[in-house]
Amino acid sequence: MLKVIGPLTDPTAHGGAAEDAFHLVLPSIPGFGFSEKPSGTGWNPGRVATAWDTLMKRLGYANYVSQGGDWGAIISDAMGRQAPEGLLGIHVNRIERSTTIPPEIGKALRHGDPAPEELSTEERAIFDEARKFLNQGFGYAAIMGTRPQTIGYGVSDSPVGLAAWIYDKLADWVFTRGEPQRAFTRDEILDNISLYWFTNTGTSSGRIYWENSAANAKLAPIAIPAAVTVFPGEVYRPPKKWVQRAYSNLIYYNTVEKGGHFAAWEEPDLFSHEVRAAFRNLR
Repeated sequence: MLKVIGPLTDPTAHGGAAEDAFHLVLPSIPGFGFSEKPSGTGWNPGRVATAWDTLMKRLGYANYVSQGGDWGAIISDAMGRQAPEGLLGIHVNRIERSTTIPPEIGKALRHGDPAPEELSTEERAIFDEARKFLNQGFGYAAIMGTRPQTIGYGVSDSPVGLAAWIYDKLADWVFTRGEPQRAFTRDEILDNISLYWFTNTGTSSGRIYWENSAANAKLAPIAIPAAVTVFPGEVYRPPKKWVQRAYSNLIYYNTVEKGGHFAAWEEPDLFSHEVRAAFRNLR
């Protein structure tokens, strides 16, 4: 399923000239929303990245940029590593932990060791948050990364089970921790849950966790222009020097004052501003 919106005009451009107009192309990942469910294995983030580049070329775009949060960020990263002709740059608002955490800090997290003594106050806070998430908030990913079909039966057969599964992550990851109703209306939350229920994608959307684990891809640094916005309610909020480990050509890095993991949904105006600012030098 794909949606094309546009043309849009950048309000910061001089006079809104036609050459400053652009389109938004919004594809959904196979197995999500109204996209077709894969009939076989292999639809990992790298394969989706290749498919999205093919999509853009078939739509006639010689040049384009990619933006993503959550799985969209992982796929945008994969596109950045593949660096297909025409991809000018990427912007993400979810940063991959495994590619940005320094090795000694990652080792301490994996083995349950104390935080390295040389960490700054900011880095120590990030370390503590990462440990808490891995110990208390990672169960959903562990299940879907190993047994997506098993958990899928529960979310596909019971609307209450599906609602509880999704609501739990909404509550965990919004800026207003534990209070998603302060970030979204009741209808917005129900709309999100209903999209999975009416398309019966509770199971198929979980498979990408397993696919990603099975791919076991070696995540090399990304050399094309990359931009990052860190929202304060995100699960992992690395400092700039950590982010530069994954993006060797970091053209934009900014931390904002509100918004969480669901940045585009929670703070659409702020999110749009960040995307425009990130890509302005590539226009």
